[in-house]
Amino acid sequence: MLIPTYYSVMGDELTYRIGLLISRYALSVKEIGHALQLEQPRVSHKLAKLRKYGCVGFEREGQRVIYRFEEPCRTVLLKGDFLWRRLNPEYCHKWNSDIDKLYELLGEDLDERLVHPTYKQIETWDAPPSVNDRANP
Repeated sequence: MLIPTYYSVMGDELTYRIGLLISRYALSVKEIGHALQLEQPRVSHKLAKLRKYGCVGFEREGQRVIYRFEEPCRTVLLKGDFLWRRLNPEYCHKWNSDIDKLYELLGEDLDERLVHPTYKQIETWDAPPSVNDRANP
Protein backbone atom coordinates (compact mmCIF):
# COMPACT_ATOMS: atom_id res chain seq x y z
CA MET A 1 0.00 0.00 0.00
CA LEU A 2 1.25 3.45 -0.86
CA ILE A 3 1.66 5.94 1.97
CA PRO A 4 -0.89 8.43 0.51
CA THR A 5 -3.47 5.62 0.29
CA TYR A 6 -2.72 4.62 3.89
CA TYR A 7 -3.32 8.15 5.14
CA SER A 8 -6.52 8.52 3.11
CA VAL A 9 -7.82 5.26 4.66
CA MET A 10 -6.83 6.37 8.18
CA GLY A 11 -8.07 9.91 7.54
CA ASP A 12 -10.77 10.18 10.20
CA GLU A 13 -10.46 10.01 13.96
CA LEU A 14 -12.76 7.03 14.39
CA THR A 15 -10.82 4.83 11.96
CA TYR A 16 -7.61 5.98 13.62
CA ARG A 17 -8.88 5.02 17.09
CA ILE A 18 -10.05 1.62 15.82
CA GLY A 19 -6.61 1.16 14.27
CA LEU A 20 -4.91 2.00 17.54
CA LEU A 21 -7.01 -0.55 19.42
CA ILE A 22 -6.46 -3.42 17.02
CA SER A 23 -2.80 -2.60 16.49
CA ARG A 24 -2.29 -3.34 20.18
CA TYR A 25 -5.02 -5.89 20.94
CA ALA A 26 -6.78 -8.69 19.05
CA LEU A 27 -10.46 -7.71 19.39
CA SER A 28 -13.95 -8.50 18.13
CA VAL A 29 -16.38 -5.97 16.66
CA LYS A 30 -18.38 -6.05 19.91
CA GLU A 31 -15.28 -5.27 21.99
CA ILE A 32 -14.21 -2.43 19.72
CA GLY A 33 -17.74 -1.02 19.79
CA HIS A 34 -17.80 -1.16 23.58
CA ALA A 35 -14.47 0.64 23.91
CA LEU A 36 -15.44 3.40 21.49
CA GLN A 37 -19.14 3.47 22.47
CA LEU A 38 -20.25 2.76 18.89
CA GLU A 39 -22.90 0.60 17.29
CA GLN A 40 -21.54 -2.63 15.82
CA PRO A 41 -22.56 -1.81 12.20
CA ARG A 42 -20.48 1.37 12.28
CA VAL A 43 -17.44 -0.54 13.57
CA SER A 44 -17.98 -3.26 10.95
CA HIS A 45 -18.13 -0.64 8.19
CA LYS A 46 -14.80 0.88 9.28
CA LEU A 47 -13.18 -2.56 9.57
CA ALA A 48 -14.40 -3.48 6.08
CA LYS A 49 -12.71 -0.35 4.72
CA LEU A 50 -9.46 -1.26 6.51
CA ARG A 51 -9.67 -4.86 5.25
CA LYS A 52 -10.23 -3.67 1.68
CA TYR A 53 -6.83 -1.94 1.77
CA GLY A 54 -5.01 -4.77 3.53
CA CYS A 55 -4.55 -3.05 6.88
CA VAL A 56 -6.62 -5.52 8.90
CA GLY A 57 -6.44 -9.26 9.26
CA PHE A 58 -8.89 -11.50 11.08
CA GLU A 59 -9.36 -15.01 12.37
CA ARG A 60 -12.40 -16.88 13.54
CA GLU A 61 -12.73 -18.18 17.08
CA GLY A 62 -15.97 -20.13 17.01
CA GLN A 63 -18.64 -17.61 16.04
CA ARG A 64 -16.50 -14.61 16.91
CA VAL A 65 -14.23 -12.86 14.44
CA ILE A 66 -11.07 -11.38 15.98
CA TYR A 67 -9.38 -8.46 14.20
CA ARG A 68 -5.82 -7.17 14.32
CA PHE A 69 -3.82 -4.64 12.34
CA GLU A 70 -1.43 -6.10 9.75
CA GLU A 71 2.07 -5.04 8.82
CA PRO A 72 3.26 -2.63 7.47
CA CYS A 73 0.18 -0.57 8.39
CA ARG A 74 0.61 -1.49 12.06
CA THR A 75 4.18 -0.22 12.29
CA VAL A 76 3.35 3.01 10.46
CA LEU A 77 0.37 3.65 12.76
CA LEU A 78 2.18 2.86 16.01
CA LYS A 79 5.30 4.83 15.16
CA GLY A 80 3.23 7.78 14.00
CA ASP A 81 1.08 7.63 17.13
CA PHE A 82 4.15 7.48 19.35
CA LEU A 83 5.53 10.64 17.73
CA TRP A 84 2.10 12.35 17.80
CA ARG A 85 1.77 11.75 21.55
CA ARG A 86 5.22 13.21 22.16
CA LEU A 87 4.15 16.36 20.33
CA ASN A 88 0.58 16.47 21.70
CA PRO A 89 0.42 14.85 25.16
CA GLU A 90 -3.10 16.18 25.70
CA TYR A 91 -4.34 13.61 23.14
CA CYS A 92 -3.49 10.72 25.50
CA HIS A 93 -6.75 11.10 27.47
CA LYS A 94 -8.78 9.67 24.55
CA TRP A 95 -6.58 6.60 24.34
CA ASN A 96 -6.72 6.10 28.11
CA SER A 97 -10.51 6.34 28.02
CA ASP A 98 -10.73 3.73 25.23
CA ILE A 99 -8.50 1.34 27.17
CA ASP A 100 -10.46 1.88 30.40
CA LYS A 101 -13.68 0.87 28.62
CA LEU A 102 -12.00 -2.21 27.16
CA TYR A 103 -10.73 -3.15 30.61
CA GLU A 104 -14.28 -2.79 32.01
CA LEU A 105 -15.42 -5.39 29.48
CA LEU A 106 -12.48 -7.81 29.46
CA GLY A 107 -10.73 -7.27 32.80
CA GLU A 108 -7.53 -9.26 33.17
CA ASP A 109 -8.22 -11.05 29.86
CA LEU A 110 -7.18 -7.86 28.07
CA ASP A 111 -3.51 -8.69 28.69
CA GLU A 112 -3.96 -12.00 26.85
CA ARG A 113 -5.09 -10.09 23.76
CA LEU A 114 -1.92 -8.01 23.52
CA VAL A 115 -0.26 -8.09 20.10
CA HIS A 116 3.54 -7.90 20.08
CA PRO A 117 5.73 -5.89 19.93
CA THR A 118 4.20 -3.87 22.71
CA TYR A 119 3.95 -0.09 22.80
CA LYS A 120 6.95 0.11 25.14
CA GLN A 121 9.13 -1.62 22.54
CA ILE A 122 8.06 0.92 19.95
CA GLU A 123 9.51 3.72 22.06
CA THR A 124 12.98 2.36 21.32
CA TRP A 125 12.53 2.22 17.53
CA ASP A 126 14.96 4.49 15.75
CA ALA A 127 16.35 5.70 19.04
CA PRO A 128 19.86 7.09 18.64
CA PRO A 129 22.52 4.75 20.02
CA SER A 130 23.76 5.50 23.48
CA VAL A 131 27.39 6.29 24.15
CA ASN A 132 27.89 2.73 25.44
CA ASP A 133 26.50 1.24 22.20
CA ARG A 134 29.05 2.93 19.98
CA ALA A 135 32.22 1.11 19.10
CA ASN A 136 35.34 2.55 20.69
CA PRO A 137 37.77 3.95 18.10
